[in-house]
Amino acid sequence: MYSKPDVNIHEHLLSAITVLIDDNPLAIKQAKEMKNFNFKQILTQRIDIIRDDPRFLEEKEQAQQLFNSLFQN
Repeated sequence: MYSKPDVNIHEHLLSAITVLIDDNPLAIKQAKEMKNFNFKQILTQRIDIIRDDPRFLEEKEQAQQLFNSLFQN
């Protein structure tokens, strides 16, 4: 759902994913290693799409924080 454009629940999906991986090393490992779903690419593309749009400020911050938590370690 997060990879689909103009879905009104993007921010909620990011919040749910953040809750699932928070202090959960196994969930973080699984999120990083998903073979059939390139979450890193999806987050990167979405951040690029919403980067300069002030309507998506909260989503962009959540997406960047999630990206950093998963892929910048």
